[in-house]
Amino acid sequence: MVRACNGCGTLHDDPLDCPGEVPATGPERRSAERDILTARGYEKVGVLVARSRDQWRARIVSHPNVLWTVPGGRSSLKFLGATSQEAEAGALSFIAGHDGARPAERLDSASSPRPQPAPRASAPSAVPAATCASRRKRVRFAVRYGQARAGELGTTVNVSPDGIFIAAPAPLEPGTPLRVHVETCGGTVELRGIVLWRRMSPDRGGPPGMGVKLLYPPAVWEGLVASLP
Repeated sequence: MVRACNGCGTLHDDPLDCPGEVPATGPERRSAERDILTARGYEKVGVLVARSRDQWRARIVSHPNVLWTVPGGRSSLKFLGATSQEAEAGALSFIAGHDGARPAERLDSASSPRPQPAPRASAPSAVPAATCASRRKRVRFAVRYGQARAGELGTTVNVSPDGIFIAAPAPLEPGTPLRVHVETCGGTVELRGIVLWRRMSPDRGGPPGMGVKLLYPPAVWEGLVASLP
């Protein structure tokens, strides 16, 4: 099962989309840094940005010098963009999906407030749980999803501008890149994302399914979510 490409290190779900080797063709510089909450406490991570031929690439590093790699592989994760800002945004979006989120609370737990860590001088201000929950909208849309093609059927449980929880009887493994087609009354919205976590059986938190982090969601999706009650 493909999670992320061990060859190029980028997130794509179709072998034909593989860009091949993505070398740095210019100096790699440090850009944004974040403090994220992990099982070991706060950890400082940063983004490294470099030119790669006619585009830009970004990589994630845990300080002082541990690169984030493709799950189960040795290739460093890479995020591509037409500009350095676009590549950096892809890396920051991926980091955001790992910041303090526990499996039962990532995208499908609007009723469960996120536990707040004890204040630390070097940590950024935490976003209140109520604010995070307010961005999620509970709505049921029919969806089709898959890796190479969106062929499996599912249903949304809740959505946000950058995330979606899909109820599915056989949720895919975390790290799996997805194509997601959401059927709305106005037509089909095509999205791409990566599975952050999954629930294998129903419990008080909701049905079996998977929380998906959306990658570069289009404006039409953000407008749709904003229009929901």
